[in-house]
Amino acid sequence: AQALAGGEATVRAVSSDGSETVFRAAVRVDTPQEAEYYRHGGILPYVLRELSGQPAAPAARA
Repeated sequence: AQALAGGEATVRAVSSDGSETVFRAAVRVDTPQEAEYYRHGGILPYVLRELSGQPAAPAARA
């Protein structure tokens, strides 16, 4: 699979003491499996759907 180029996201990490770190990160989907996780809304929803036998999630919006 080709990487999705050019996408960026702002990440905000909050520590247990309340301090924050904010940074920009590249957004990439490099493999067909990563695309499948994204389509399901993440790896946990993907695994739960697989285990429960539920149908696949609808395609993610671009």
